[in-house]
Amino acid sequence: MSRLLAMIAGADTARGHDTPISKKEVAVFLSSLLGLMAAAFYLELEYPLFLAVLGSLAGLLVLQSAVAWIAVSILAFTGVFWTLQEGLTPPEILHTVIYYGGLIWWFFHRIVIARKPVHWTLGGILSAALFLQMALMAPLSILYGADPYVWMRELVIVSTVLMLVPIAHECNTRVKQYIVGAALLAMLSAFALKNLFLYKQKVVEAVWMWQVGASRAAETAYLIFALAVFGAALLVAARGRAQLLLWASLFTLGVSATVLSFYRTIWVGALASYFFMAVLMGRDFFRRAAGYASIGLVVLAAMYPIFLADVVPLDVMWGSISERFESIGSYRTDVSVTNRDAEARAMLDDIGANWLLGKGIATTIHFTKLTSMTTIYPTWTHNGYAWVLNHYGILGTLLIFGSWLAYAALGWRVERRLRRGTGGDAADRYRVRALTAAGVALILATFIISITINQFISHESGVIMAVIFGLLEAWGRETADTGAGA
Repeated sequence: MSRLLAMIAGADTARGHDTPISKKEVAVFLSSLLGLMAAAFYLELEYPLFLAVLGSLAGLLVLQSAVAWIAVSILAFTGVFWTLQEGLTPPEILHTVIYYGGLIWWFFHRIVIARKPVHWTLGGILSAALFLQMALMAPLSILYGADPYVWMRELVIVSTVLMLVPIAHECNTRVKQYIVGAALLAMLSAFALKNLFLYKQKVVEAVWMWQVGASRAAETAYLIFALAVFGAALLVAARGRAQLLLWASLFTLGVSATVLSFYRTIWVGALASYFFMAVLMGRDFFRRAAGYASIGLVVLAAMYPIFLADVVPLDVMWGSISERFESIGSYRTDVSVTNRDAEARAMLDDIGANWLLGKGIATTIHFTKLTSMTTIYPTWTHNGYAWVLNHYGILGTLLIFGSWLAYAALGWRVERRLRRGTGGDAADRYRVRALTAAGVALILATFIISITINQFISHESGVIMAVIFGLLEAWGRETADTGAGA
């Protein structure tokens, strides 16, 4: 135990720690593990044991390597999002322990044990202030009828973005930054593949509908949209045949899954993101995108026979997609849009005298759903702006929007510094420029998407923004320290 405490006290969470253990300690560990396994099998508790072992290993990662913990936490979101249910699931419980337990430990270790300062930017301060506002408003939220269990879950969601702080501090080398980025891309790719598979499974039965079976999944649409944007950035910055093939495949995967999600808002968000990237990076982005888009089309043509040709003819798929584009002309008369407008008005009418601070998270509204004429009591609404005003108030609205726009401004400064810089590897510098532009584009596009798909409170946008904000801070310090563009 003394060795363990000494290791914890001296652990460098930025670099990891290598502390060999003795044969006696190995024997005690293995014998204890075998005893637990025997007891678990006898009591038929194999699955909880499996989760406990994974949690223990994750705990060791938290103690030994902050970057490994961050990467594992991001990858573990795959289990959380894969099958969302109303109640807590074992993967969600495990992830909560890993992700948020690690977050608490990181702050405790840095401030109390390592006694190192925590560096804050304006965006980080505003994000933390929003979390504190929602936490302190717990009594008011409960007074307005918030379920304590739902309140706790939504507070956890609000705190997801605070992962930006350890990312900004620990990802101080390019290798660490790419490890965290690769974990995010792996998680996003898993859901893109899932959406393609679901489309393939359901399209024959539901091709007459504009939405194709289970592929229209709100909980993953934002994730695959983000993959389409990151894939475009990496493709534009690709060098060499291997990179071209890899990033073209990733870009094609993200775009295909985004198109087949049949979310018009997501389509608009993706197109807007590409426009924002082009504005930020200049004409060079257009030239590279035009050339590399053709590679993506070739990859798409090669993937189509493998994934979809045996299930749905090309003309049928095109017909479904074109009908969605044609429906944009009658967008205001769409029953789903009318229902969301009524939902937003009900949310605004419910604010009452709480315009300054809002009613807090997890509070519900009384709403008659027009599509089914049933009365529901939702805590989440499609229009993110109405939701933010009701739950966060004017103060919280300024905090969240100010935070996001502060990081967009930081990304703009980082891209300008990198563009003017001349030192280091030019290919690496351009790749970071492209990823910075993608991050800014995702921030701005989320403001558009949240008009009809509220992403101002979601685990999905929380983890995406945590990675974007954290890496933008890391790149901001890096470019300031090296004097790039000075």
